Amino acid sequence: MQPFRGTLTDQDGGAPVAVEGSIEPSGSPRGEFEFPDADAVMQGMLDGKTFRLQTDDGDSIEIRLDSVSAGARSGYSRAEFSGV
Repeated sequence: MQPFRGTLTDQDGGAPVAVEGSIEPSGSPRGEFEFPDADAVMQGMLDGKTFRLQTDDGDSIEIRLDSVSAGARSGYSRAEFSGV
């Protein structure tokens, strides 16, 4: 897994959310990240929306959130994702 930092926006172009996590560098994109608790992200996952993950090194991928749970830090959530 390769570490990354970036931003997450939903398919409707909502406000970007800062994320930090790791991604599988080969094959179909998949990984995990932590983000500050954001109702829009949680609702987007429940609604089955896709998201755009833009990493700080310039990569941009369309993803689906497979699961969201409490993060290791207070006020943060942890998401597992896969490419669409």
